[in-house]
Amino acid sequence: MATNWELLKTASGSSAASIDLASLPNRRYLFVQGFVEGGNGLKYQFNGVTTGDEYSMRYAQNGGSDGTQIERNDIWCYYDSNDEYMFNTAYITNEENKEKMAIMETTSNTSTTTSGNPVIRTRAIGKWSNNDVIDEITLGSFATADELVCNVFGSNGKE
Repeated sequence: MATNWELLKTASGSSAASIDLASLPNRRYLFVQGFVEGGNGLKYQFNGVTTGDEYSMRYAQNGGSDGTQIERNDIWCYYDSNDEYMFNTAYITNEENKEKMAIMETTSNTSTTTSGNPVIRTRAIGKWSNNDVIDEITLGSFATADELVCNVFGSNGKE
């Protein structure tokens, strides 16, 4: 169990498709909070890797059946063309010389969500098949978002 979490970096932006949090200090575990208003979905990329097929994931919405995505250029935890607000938390392993694993959960309120329709919950697990230590995280959307906010915390475990 990771303890002694410290805020490593925070960033925000508006009228953009993504924000970058670069020059992160090396920590064995990362905890990320992401918020996207508007846009179209919520996704992460590590160390500027936006091409190729280094990401794969398994996901489910509202407790439904699993879906899978392989050989992707990002790892996402919610996608819908009616997005209004998405809040995500992600726990990521960040050990040197090992693939990076992520556990993510997103709640979202869409333009079709009313008091009679609850928010949407998406859970995803994924990996980045790269052995480099993560020193940059990009929070993005699949379209220009009104606002993006990202906080990255780090821990080396029990100390």
